[in-house]
Amino acid sequence: MLIEIDKSIIEYINSVKDTKDYKNLIDVIQELAIAYKRNNHIIIASSKVLEYLKDLNDLNEDSRQIYNYLYNDAFEEYKELKKMFIFYIKLVFDKQYIFKEEKEGNQTIFNISIGFIKTFKEFRESVLITEDLDDGKLYISMTKEYIKEYIGKDKGISIEFDDISGGGANTHKSYKNFLEKNRLTLCVLDSDKTCKKDEKGSTAKKVEKVRDEYEDKVTYVCILDVREKENLIPPSFYKLCSNGINSELIDKLIKLEDTCYGSINFLRYGDIKDGITLKKYIETKSRKKCIFKCYSDLICDNIKRDFPNIDELEECEKNYETKEVVLGVGGNASQYFKKQVLDKEIVQVLNQKKRVYEINANEGLEKDIKDLERNINISENLFKHLPNYIKDDWIEICNTILAWGCKKKGIAIG
Repeated sequence: MLIEIDKSIIEYINSVKDTKDYKNLIDVIQELAIAYKRNNHIIIASSKVLEYLKDLNDLNEDSRQIYNYLYNDAFEEYKELKKMFIFYIKLVFDKQYIFKEEKEGNQTIFNISIGFIKTFKEFRESVLITEDLDDGKLYISMTKEYIKEYIGKDKGISIEFDDISGGGANTHKSYKNFLEKNRLTLCVLDSDKTCKKDEKGSTAKKVEKVRDEYEDKVTYVCILDVREKENLIPPSFYKLCSNGINSELIDKLIKLEDTCYGSINFLRYGDIKDGITLKKYIETKSRKKCIFKCYSDLICDNIKRDFPNIDELEECEKNYETKEVVLGVGGNASQYFKKQVLDKEIVQVLNQKKRVYEINANEGLEKDIKDLERNINISENLFKHLPNYIKDDWIEICNTILAWGCKKKGIAIG
């Protein structure tokens, strides 16, 4: 995370120099230097503050060297870095215990004092809590792509977390545990909503309740504005995967990406992952009709054959309750997308097919190779190809992950 050392540190040091608080202050300043050296966080300050710290003799030599490095090589990035992240910490120096969360434009700033900092054991990297470990890995891979496309490799920005699985319905317990340990904690959750105006699911509500009980913690709860992570991934992006996903279903879903409001609602809040059984279809249709305006092309052919008057059914026979009306992409679809597209495994698939083609050239392989090359080109510029209905969601989640997990690559001091 980005941590700014406020200019008030100079006046504060002079005011406590002959008191018992001075040693605690020196310890904090040295811990910040260690956190930077370990790449746990990005530390910034004005040139005036850095010049003061690099010459502060009561700091150990290692810490002075780090602040000297920041003064000589990094303070030019001060304004740019300060604008880059939508969340950051500002260390203000006051004897009082201060914790104040404030908004400046699109940024959230956690103003905390030396009195607050004393509750930290050390400035360890931020914690990322999600309902499942794979959720966190997906968001991190998305954000790495965002950094590549929007920020650029030359900035040296990367991300890293203590990547923690929250445990599904018990995510709130894991979240509470880390708050009690005074860790910097980001929690990202599915909303489980079935339409835009629906209530959040029980997991999200429990986590929000815990957050409200710990108002003086550096934390943020990010709840997706779609049903779940599978809805974050547009069908046209699932299509980039080389295998593992029902291509016939994906082709149908792709048609909905740029069409009417009802179809967009289905892509955002429909059960893309598991699909929809006949029973669920009938129960939900009467309550949330907006989601089902564009169902006709998605309904399985066998259901249309067996139930030609499906829209008029009030309840279904028990032996048909689990029959699928709309197929799902499957529980592993988001992981196929992460590995094959975000982590570029499709490049390996392409290279393998090219090797086979050299031995046994045929039209089928030639088509596969051309399709893979096209998909790889798209995967290199994913944000450029994001459909409008989901683009803001990607940018928001990536900016959030970036702010809480950011660090600078390639730092070698001492």
